[in-house]
Amino acid sequence: MFNAVIDFGSYAEAAERMHVSQSSISHALAKLQEQLGLPLLILRGRKAQLTEEGTLLLERSRDLMHRAADIEALADSLRHGCGQEIRIALAADYPVESLRGALESVATGRARCRLSVREATPEQLRRVLDEDTVEFAIGTEPVPGFLSRELPGIEYLAVAGPHHPMLRLDHPLELDELEEQCQVVLAGKASTAWPEFSGGRPAQQPGCWQVDSLEQAIAALRHGLAYAWLPRHRLQGCLDAQQLRQLPLGSAASRTVPVYLIHGRRAAAGSFAMRFADTLCACRTPIRPYVPQRTPARAAGGRID
Repeated sequence: MFNAVIDFGSYAEAAERMHVSQSSISHALAKLQEQLGLPLLILRGRKAQLTEEGTLLLERSRDLMHRAADIEALADSLRHGCGQEIRIALAADYPVESLRGALESVATGRARCRLSVREATPEQLRRVLDEDTVEFAIGTEPVPGFLSRELPGIEYLAVAGPHHPMLRLDHPLELDELEEQCQVVLAGKASTAWPEFSGGRPAQQPGCWQVDSLEQAIAALRHGLAYAWLPRHRLQGCLDAQQLRQLPLGSAASRTVPVYLIHGRRAAAGSFAMRFADTLCACRTPIRPYVPQRTPARAAGGRID
């Protein structure tokens, strides 16, 4: 009832929404304040305003209510044999396949664990952590106020289509020469946020072509229209097929972006989610190109089990 009064702004509105009498709410809150020995609310006209103590206790009570709801949801999942859900928000270029090994290592017994994964920009990562709606976030920089642990980094390559003029030069390229070239960047993705080295220009600057997906970027590159910094693990097939080529920048032709596993407040010590995080962080194997498994052909009138 304490939360309802704050959420709905008054005793009367809370009573109407909860289908109880206003006197019931007044009595319950008076008893709560008496038990705690603290004033939680001050009535100003018809509005209830929080005291300083009430503000602190409200934040804590909301956290406890979230955790109680999580326990109920987990119990319901276990009853149906589904197991626990781990919610992860991650930077667009991070390979979801890297999560699979850690999940398989800690998932034992009949109860299965579910991963709920969504892409997010750096601003969205911070927001979901602040809103306490994920167990973990995976991004390219730590987030102040949250525990951050380093994961294997993502290697980016400077690439272009095989017929790009820069690949026909008779000398090795320098990074500053890229400033004269058109660059493809992905809208809102981690691979666009590279201002720390020459050639990594923000999408809004002249000489950049902004696209919405990696597939669009590769299509533009294959036509020889521009160059781009893109993650190796997403490009390896195109490189092997010589549809794209790495620019001759010497030791500057690749850069590794650090990656961090950022703990949300819901990741409790000793929980399944924390064991998953520990396993993921213990793996120091570099991110490798993803090779999709071949799906067996479906026989006419049959099915694949």
